[in-house]
Amino acid sequence: MAYSDLDGVSLECGDEEVDSGDLYNFVQLQVDYILGNNPLNMSYMVGFGTNYPQYIHHRASSIVSYKDDISRILCEQGFHAWYNRTEPNPNVLHGAVVGGPNKGDRFTDDRANYKQNEPSTVTVAPFVAVFLFILSLERKLQKNLAETNYKFLFIRGEVIIAKESHCRPDGITK
Repeated sequence: MAYSDLDGVSLECGDEEVDSGDLYNFVQLQVDYILGNNPLNMSYMVGFGTNYPQYIHHRASSIVSYKDDISRILCEQGFHAWYNRTEPNPNVLHGAVVGGPNKGDRFTDDRANYKQNEPSTVTVAPFVAVFLFILSLERKLQKNLAETNYKFLFIRGEVIIAKESHCRPDGITK
């Protein structure tokens, strides 16, 4: 069943009924949490914002780039020379999502802490689905608004719908 099949439908979740709006709001809260709206104000997506994991458990991220050091680094050398370094990873793995905090909202940014600090496709894949869903909503909204005299704007992370006559070329409403 696709999310789009749930539009206007309610589901029973325990003793409560939830509808598509409730599901969307829950997903939005989860995305916001992962991107930094959490007790540690830390983004668990590497490279997003100013406070994100610096010591991720990832070989290519924790070893110097070939562009910076053309000497050959074998597996054993990579482990001994780079894994235990105290400096942040020399390569930022932009977009990787790490495991994140424990159930007490504690997070230890340490290369050896693979449970919390290892990125994987399992942790980033849901983001792809969520962002594609949001993109599909934006396109649907733009198509619907194209038939009216309203304009769809995306400003500083907020969706704004304004009458076209109230919009300036820079996209800011009057």
